[in-house]
Amino acid sequence: MDILPGIIKLKADTNLKKELESTEEEYSVVAEYTPRSENNYIVFCKIVENSETVFEVKTFAGSREQAKEIVDNWKSNAESIYPKILRALTERKKQE
Repeated sequence: MDILPGIIKLKADTNLKKELESTEEEYSVVAEYTPRSENNYIVFCKIVENSETVFEVKTFAGSREQAKEIVDNWKSNAESIYPKILRALTERKKQE
């Protein structure tokens, strides 16, 4: 980057910024936790597409470590976790 002339850097930054912003707007995975007490945390996980929440789940964690683990796992694996949850919610159980 240091060897590029200033005008080329500016054009690249401007063009890439638009592309990055449009990619970020299309799809994002969000996860965060909030403490309620020392051993009680609320964890929010969601998927946002085009500024609209398409999936959201809220759960509880019994420790800060567990809350952080859920958040990290969702951020890293939402693409595989989400379809599993959706499948579990929509599958019909066989009558016994």
